[in-house]
Amino acid sequence: VVPHLVDVREVYAGRLGESRSNASSSQSVRTIHLLYIGGFHRGIREPDLLFDLIRKLNQNADHEYILTIYGPANGFDLTAAGCPQIRYKGMIARDKAMQLISKADILVNVDNMNCVMSPSKIVEYIGTGRPLLNLKSGGVDHPALTRYVQCKFAFELSREELLSGGTDLVAQFLSRTAGTIAPLRTVESVLEGYTLPSVADQYLAFAFETHLQ
Repeated sequence: VVPHLVDVREVYAGRLGESRSNASSSQSVRTIHLLYIGGFHRGIREPDLLFDLIRKLNQNADHEYILTIYGPANGFDLTAAGCPQIRYKGMIARDKAMQLISKADILVNVDNMNCVMSPSKIVEYIGTGRPLLNLKSGGVDHPALTRYVQCKFAFELSREELLSGGTDLVAQFLSRTAGTIAPLRTVESVLEGYTLPSVADQYLAFAFETHLQ
């Protein structure tokens, strides 16, 4: 009922008050780093689509696309992906994970295939202002993610779109946004309803309503 919570001022990767940070020029940088943090699960969230995309991106590409993965392997062989640009680093503490998230060129999320649960990390990712690549595997639409896509700081891709030539569109998105940070005003607008004051107000409203009953 109450949406996921994020303290934008705490996780935002740019300087408060700046319009936009270009940490790197996508035209001159030859390596683009993508970061995935989280586990994979059989029949729920599997790495195949992500791995297929990274392989395709690195075929005859102007850039090198390196995907770094942190989290539990859960039975998947993440080190033998047949692509040297896919690098599995194992488990990581949350405080270190947040540091990496704030510095990543591109953040990656993989949707669940079989349930309607939206991960709370989506709002944390958007809260940093970093670009977000979301691989659609089913699940449900996330309103904040939809708004972030509209602001051109996120891109969504399904398997069907990958097979029909979506790799080029992903490459264009990565080239344009890698290393950038969305303006703080944009992030706060996208996350309207997910911020600390908003969620606190909703909890207080529920408590007041319960008290009256």
